Amino acid sequence: MSICGSGSICKLISLMNLQVGQKKMNRQKKIKQLLKAHAKKASAKLAPAKAKYISKADRLKIEAEAGQEPNTAAES
Repeated sequence: MSICGSGSICKLISLMNLQVGQKKMNRQKKIKQLLKAHAKKASAKLAPAKAKYISKADRLKIEAEAGQEPNTAAES
């Protein structure tokens, strides 16, 4: 003997309970996701700033300028 009586009614009730459980899990997941995102942003603010990217062409230009400066100082 089944407690639900009819099989289709029992399946419908269990499906409804499953959907209610899914909504609760989705809500909890979203809350966790938001808290994790806030924590990530806060830790990013506390982290030291990354050095600005310098392109290869700019690095070569800086090296060339640095290489020229000691020569002019030696000539003087």
